[in-house]
Amino acid sequence: MSDGEEGDAGVGYESDTGFSSNASSDEVVEELERNPGKRQHSSDEEDELGGRSEKKVRKESMYKKLHKPPTAEELNHLRETQNLFHSNLFRMQIEEMLKEIQMKEKTKVQFETWFGKFCKTLLSLKDSNMKYNLGDEEWLKQYKIRVPISQTPHSTNGTFQFKKPCQVSLIGSYAINLVVGPKIVADVLVEVPESFFQKEDFLNCRYHRKRALYLCELVHSLQAYPNLVENFSFVNEEIDNLKPKLEIIPFGKFKKYISVVLHVCPERGSFKLNRFLPSKSNVRKRWLLKEPDNEKEMWPTPFYNSTVAADLIIHDNMLFLKETLLMHNNIKDGILLLKIWLHQRELDSSVGGFNGFLIALLVCYLLQIKKINVLMSSYQVFRVACNYLIGCDWTKNGITLCKTTDDANIPTMTQFHAHHKVVFVDATGYHNLCYAMSPFMFKRIQHEAKLALDCLNNQNVNSFQALFIAKVPFYHHFDHMVIFNNVELLENIADSYSSKETQLNYCTVTSHMVQESIMNLLVKGLGNRIKLMCFMLPRTNRWKIDKKYKRSVTLTIGFNLDSNNYFSIIDKALETETETFREFWGEKSELRRFQDGTITEAVVWKGRTLAEKRLICKEIITYLLKNKFGLELRDYQYVASQLDSQIGKDVEEASLLVIEAFDQLMKQLRDLNDLPLEVVNVHGISPVFRYTDVFPPVPQKQRPMFQKRNGSSRSLIIEDLNSCPPWISPINVTIKMAASSKWPDDLEGIRRIRAAFNIKIAQSLSSQYGIISEPLQDRIELIKNGFVFRIRIVYPNEIALLKRTVDPNGMVMYKDTEKSMRKEKESVDLPKLSSALHGYADLIWVDYYLFAMSRLYQEHNSFGSACCLVKRWISSHLLDSSHISEECIELLVASLYLRPQPHEPPCQPQVAFFRFLYLMATTNWNTECIVLNLNGELSREDISEIESMFNTKRQNLPPLFIATPNDRKKSVFTKNSPTPLILLRLIELCANALRIIEDRIYTTNLFDEKILFRPCLDSYDVIITVDDAFNPRKKIRPPQNQDHLSEYRQNIPISGFDPVALYLQELRDNYEEFALFFRDTYGGSVIALVWKPNALEGCEFKLPNMPGRIVNGKSKQLELNRNAILGDFWHLGKGLVKGMEVKMNGTFQKHCIFKENIE
Repeated sequence: MSDGEEGDAGVGYESDTGFSSNASSDEVVEELERNPGKRQHSSDEEDELGGRSEKKVRKESMYKKLHKPPTAEELNHLRETQNLFHSNLFRMQIEEMLKEIQMKEKTKVQFETWFGKFCKTLLSLKDSNMKYNLGDEEWLKQYKIRVPISQTPHSTNGTFQFKKPCQVSLIGSYAINLVVGPKIVADVLVEVPESFFQKEDFLNCRYHRKRALYLCELVHSLQAYPNLVENFSFVNEEIDNLKPKLEIIPFGKFKKYISVVLHVCPERGSFKLNRFLPSKSNVRKRWLLKEPDNEKEMWPTPFYNSTVAADLIIHDNMLFLKETLLMHNNIKDGILLLKIWLHQRELDSSVGGFNGFLIALLVCYLLQIKKINVLMSSYQVFRVACNYLIGCDWTKNGITLCKTTDDANIPTMTQFHAHHKVVFVDATGYHNLCYAMSPFMFKRIQHEAKLALDCLNNQNVNSFQALFIAKVPFYHHFDHMVIFNNVELLENIADSYSSKETQLNYCTVTSHMVQESIMNLLVKGLGNRIKLMCFMLPRTNRWKIDKKYKRSVTLTIGFNLDSNNYFSIIDKALETETETFREFWGEKSELRRFQDGTITEAVVWKGRTLAEKRLICKEIITYLLKNKFGLELRDYQYVASQLDSQIGKDVEEASLLVIEAFDQLMKQLRDLNDLPLEVVNVHGISPVFRYTDVFPPVPQKQRPMFQKRNGSSRSLIIEDLNSCPPWISPINVTIKMAASSKWPDDLEGIRRIRAAFNIKIAQSLSSQYGIISEPLQDRIELIKNGFVFRIRIVYPNEIALLKRTVDPNGMVMYKDTEKSMRKEKESVDLPKLSSALHGYADLIWVDYYLFAMSRLYQEHNSFGSACCLVKRWISSHLLDSSHISEECIELLVASLYLRPQPHEPPCQPQVAFFRFLYLMATTNWNTECIVLNLNGELSREDISEIESMFNTKRQNLPPLFIATPNDRKKSVFTKNSPTPLILLRLIELCANALRIIEDRIYTTNLFDEKILFRPCLDSYDVIITVDDAFNPRKKIRPPQNQDHLSEYRQNIPISGFDPVALYLQELRDNYEEFALFFRDTYGGSVIALVWKPNALEGCEFKLPNMPGRIVNGKSKQLELNRNAILGDFWHLGKGLVKGMEVKMNGTFQKHCIFKENIE
């Protein structure tokens, strides 16, 4: 639902002004200007109220209050909303969200009281007389504290002698009132006096090691105050592990709302800023690389320098922020929106990402250059910031907050760009705030800003939900991921494939070196097949103070496929780059001649099927990592298509074979020339026509041993009753004959005419085209190209006759019945759905679909496989089409492509599956509906009307409501299912699956164990196990036999025969009053049962209550006779049922009815 949905709906909701919110802002403002006034009762009105009942008086008073003209304040509020916000609803949502994230005043008072004591304690510490070498860790052992930084290389000059802090202050978001709750982090800066440092502490990580040792001494000192600090942990960022921090849990009730992170920095004047210019060299080769130093070859260390400079400029930039944002609460609210937006996308890491400090400084920069003014609303600040990010390029044209031009030592932008990849210079002019940011990360942020702006511009999308509420985990966002978790392997790559200059610059920070080596290689190899590549910001490492520091190096790379280019199977070299092309691709490169006559170097990849083409990138990456780095596939994890093994092989190609056979059959049916009425329309209604059949039919070559001919009929029957014929999925087709006034107007007459047409059509197909077919009363079965088709004739007036009822007074009424709804779905709804999803337009709907821009599958060819994957997963958890229809699942998946916000439409089915789980688990289906604007045929007004109707009639609509251009009010595919109970079950399953995925997605366990598709049977009361010999769908694809083509061509094999499904249907037909039944449609060997709670309750001894129940001798009431019912299950499934287990005291036990059979 869009941002303005409630505003447009206008039902059951009134704004603060008292006007129904379905009016536009302009209309309301005009009305208010015409009727200004104050909302108060006159004395005359009060007199009129006398003598009436209190309830009536209160009601009338409220009515008059709501319809009084607004006050001047309300009028101004409405004008502000019209001018400064996206919509009235959007403003309300923002205001409520900002209230929710604010720190409670009580917590704030408690924390600041604690912080006063904390500062006093730190400032009262004593200087130490002990002096230690920087490499000496023995003195820490008595404190049971370990140094939180790598000591490699071990040899480091310099000494450590503790000096008490000279100042303690709050910095970061808390200091400028930009915290985002509910869990708040307060950053505390501990300043170390200048006397603590020695002359050359800026060299060779001496500063970083002294800083780490200072944190250890702080921990030791604070341990003496258990009433002040409850717990200590060291934390660091993997992407900048030179600078650990100390996280403390304060003592007090407020600890569950706030944690404190201690940062250590030098006192002002301890180091000169020009010592850390990007061009300076502060790491010596002799120390790090064990090579002699050469003064003529002193390589610059801009990254290392920035890690120190970042601590030196904190005060200046905090002062700049406080002065700039002073008294501008609306600007602060805009910053909060940006912080929430980035946090939901996991892009707000303190180092390497777009953290809160950086985004606040960016907004200050926009204020500085007058892109933002102080009168703007928070929404406008957010919008302008996104718009700016889209248009800027900090990789080429960086920005600066520094206005000073008098200092000759300040580096120029050219100097910054020469040593940094992304440039945003701070207020001092000496430090690049983006020193740790990769160009890939900057492009990702630009991409997210573009998506955000597109979302805000789309009136049909609930942009507030998409931007600020929906989470965007890394694995949801990218089609493919490459995950490296082997620390040794990554360190080896950094050491072996990074230049000495790079190693010196990053000074043991392996993450950056690995990123550069691998990602630059992959970008070059993948070329235009991808449109976005980025790495996942490593999570914060946290460990106990007594644990040894372990360097953590991981790399997770994600990329999105370019739907226009990812399927290209050939890479060609340009004439000017033949040598470099051959050098890059190695033995994979070959000299080839192309159809246009050109001869050049080229690389050819596998791509026979669409599924293989989606994995061309995997083939390229696998080859490059092996050829360049010697990595095998077992050394990393490639996440893209692991779950595809759960569905049929080559779904798209198999479906296309069916559609080709159908197209031929459709033409032949329409060309039949000896029918009383011509065939005017032919529709394929099976899922295979929408590319959504989990296991599409394959051409069948049946073995004669299974079946024999049924007398003179062309149909085959089962010969051996001890076996079951292989599963053959029949393909359902409907046809419509030309209009005629001679059709009967009663149901029996229509059935007879249909049977006659079936016979005539079968004869015509045989005589004109030699097609083997078998006419039945309600359908024609035929075999075409090895596929079994079932053709049914539909007559539109039959639906009306099925709805027709006559009451005792002779009055004719029309209402939906089970038969009429089934017939309408078959003859009207499914053909429309197939047309919209597949894009097949035919004569009946040609006008409707003629001007459609495109079709869903044609635009997004992963849609079909995504539907198959979702269907397979739902069915694996024993929910079949009686619980949730296949068409409902297809529409839900379609919403991921038509309304993909906050993402782009997925190109990989597996990613669509992950997003489906999130959609189901996080949507409140009581208040939200899905409106699918298939082919863009719904206007904004249409969508608003649907949403208004949904809000008004919610109690009378299905639990899951899906509207389409052809079905705006009924939600025909969810009308009967899922029920509230089944929908709740599906939501729980999706939520559990998401938890498993988030815990295991970055390991191999998720896919190796196939845990996602393993049902939990503990929730059920009875488990019925069937004999797999009579379970044909256990093995969907039967063996093909090429030796009996004549038999296969001349006879129609048994199709759609599933004894287990028939048994299940019989159980439902007879015992649905007492239990719910569950089974995996695709070959499940168990039928699970849950007793209905109301069936287990006792009831009065009455004749209608007798079936399935027995008299309880004590209570004299009827209770469920479970043993007898289970006995019925056994007798109904005799020969098919192998065993039955009943849950007793929490465990499953074999039911006693099988005792004689087991023995």
